[in-house]
Amino acid sequence: MSLLRLKPDIQQTLLKLGDPLQGPIITVNSLGDIARGNVEKQEGEVEALLKKKEIEYQSLKTIRPMRSPKNHINPVLLAMKWQDAIATNKYKSQSGLARALGLDPCRVRRIMSLLELSPEVKDIVAGLGEYLPVGFLTETKLRELVNLSSKDQLREVKAILQEASIFPISPFQP
Repeated sequence: MSLLRLKPDIQQTLLKLGDPLQGPIITVNSLGDIARGNVEKQEGEVEALLKKKEIEYQSLKTIRPMRSPKNHINPVLLAMKWQDAIATNKYKSQSGLARALGLDPCRVRRIMSLLELSPEVKDIVAGLGEYLPVGFLTETKLRELVNLSSKDQLREVKAILQEASIFPISPFQP
């Protein structure tokens, strides 16, 4: 919430950096002190921070604003990607991954909990591709399925996909 203290024009400029889940350019932690500091110095401090990352702030300001996305990252693929990063010792733990991404460790745990879905459901959702339509098969909807039996998880996912006309399913399948 402290980032909302940044001047609106700085917020809009920083949004042009893209999706932090794909790999953060700057983290929330690095911006927190700037946001809580002197409003008059914010732009200079953000410019200095970006310069360390070899990004020119003034040229970033000239980029057209990003439109609101019509898709969001597939949370199952994201969880698999993060699991692989931990398994290959790129990060020692979920907490280390959260620190590196500038995310709350609880957020990382919630996404990683999707790995507890049945293998069939994970395969179906992963097979939908890297991006999913907003509001269609969300992380929250998927997390609600984790505690169901494999059979119930599969039934629920098929129903959601069938309702969205994305995954035509024969009525003869269980």
